[in-house]
Amino acid sequence: MYLLERIGIIGLSEGPPHYIFYKYLDLLLPGKSAAIIAKKILLDQVIACPFFNFQFFVGMAWLEGKPLPVCWEEFVRKFPTVYLVRAF
Repeated sequence: MYLLERIGIIGLSEGPPHYIFYKYLDLLLPGKSAAIIAKKILLDQVIACPFFNFQFFVGMAWLEGKPLPVCWEEFVRKFPTVYLVRAF
């Protein structure tokens, strides 16, 4: 499977959960005050970021034909760097 096909599959599988998560986050925490925005950012970093990064790294590795233990190792190896770069 080509790289663009894998990226397309992962993108299509991540789009709906992103939409649903952020839609319900806005329903759960309506408003635009600094406190509300801080809570939304915190929930994004604690819930969405790990989940969607897991989905991306494991999904891409799996679509490359790697076994699941190797997919997990790849996520564990790459996630801290990606998380720190995204957080700052």
